[in-house]
Amino acid sequence: MYWSYAPTVIDWAAAGFDKPVVIGELPANAADTGYTPAGLLNKLHSNCYGGAWAWSYDGVDGAGRWSDIAAAMKSFTSANAAEVRIVTRPAETLPPRAYLPLVVR
Repeated sequence: MYWSYAPTVIDWAAAGFDKPVVIGELPANAADTGYTPAGLLNKLHSNCYGGAWAWSYDGVDGAGRWSDIAAAMKSFTSANAAEVRIVTRPAETLPPRAYLPLVVR
């Protein structure tokens, strides 16, 4: 879906979302955003977005490569560890799941 706003300008609540929103994709080198890679991550965070995916890993276009944003991601993750750390549970504590086919004949 394409929206007619920029997540650096309109925050999550003003956009009318009712669930966490991950921004995907943003330029790894922050090109044409007016921010550094670290500044862009911090701005999205301050605008209450739930996460961001940088493009691209391999530098296939002018949006940069992983090396352009890696340090900023690491710093951001360290500074916001309580919010971004994914905690896993051992398999034995997970509730059982059953596969239910979409069509029952």
